Amino acid sequence: MNNRHKADIMIYSKGYFPLVAFFLFLFLLTLTSMIYGYIIEKDDVGFYFFLLALFMIILGGTMVFIYSLYGSRLLVYGNVIEVRRWYGIKKTFDIKSIYNVIFEKSNNKIVSIQIITENSNDKFFDEKVDFERLKEYLIDNVEKDKIKCYLLGTKKEMSI
Repeated sequence: MNNRHKADIMIYSKGYFPLVAFFLFLFLLTLTSMIYGYIIEKDDVGFYFFLLALFMIILGGTMVFIYSLYGSRLLVYGNVIEVRRWYGIKKTFDIKSIYNVIFEKSNNKIVSIQIITENSNDKFFDEKVDFERLKEYLIDNVEKDKIKCYLLGTKKEMSI
């Protein structure tokens, strides 16, 4: 079950890694500048040092934020759904344990899917790989009374 090559459907983000790598490069460049200036050159700790430290904190926070948005993935093995978070926590549940599936539409296209179970509430957006396959899988396998569709940002019900 944990072999990712045997998953029926695998939902993950694709284009976020170059952005994280860019912020990591800037973070390391700033760290190198601080090490060179204050350890090798023996410069005084002043405004420039604190500015670099603030810049490092902002870059590090941005890297973590971007990765937390796009680092989760969803795997489907038959009737079992597994959600893996970016920080390593894995939640597994059966398709029958889903309370609600909420689709959100914009411009007559489903742009997000929210899966609600007893102990999880996960939302996936349409930029994920295989998003359409997940949508079709949920429509086919979840009971019709548990599926809702709303206009994006409102509670106005729409048809799927």
